[in-house]
Amino acid sequence: MIANNQWLRKAATVIGSHHEKYDGTGYPSGLRGEDIPLAARIFAIVDVFDALTSERPYKKAFPLEEAKRIVRDGCGKHFDPAIGNAFLKNADRLFDEIGTAPHDDLVARLRVIIGRHFEQSKYG
Repeated sequence: MIANNQWLRKAATVIGSHHEKYDGTGYPSGLRGEDIPLAARIFAIVDVFDALTSERPYKKAFPLEEAKRIVRDGCGKHFDPAIGNAFLKNADRLFDEIGTAPHDDLVARLRVIIGRHFEQSKYG
């Protein structure tokens, strides 16, 4: 369904591969290392970090330092170590900027980004 949608076609790769693990133990295809698409390797870290640092109905948010430790420990196993290390260098700043922003501000920022994406998609 997503692969057939012009605007979401590129997301199919991320959706289909973000549960792959850098060491090859993930699913659905058991891809490893750089065989995992770059966007999926990036999204895997962001997805886990968001899940760790967000409160859910079934769990409290992890403290920032604990979430960073989990990502650090996953580098080379779950995550691409180069991407994980780059993420960790920016995690404090990103968390301060995004993790503490009011929900309405984040929605407004996301709408701008989505609008730009769809505008660019018209031409490419």
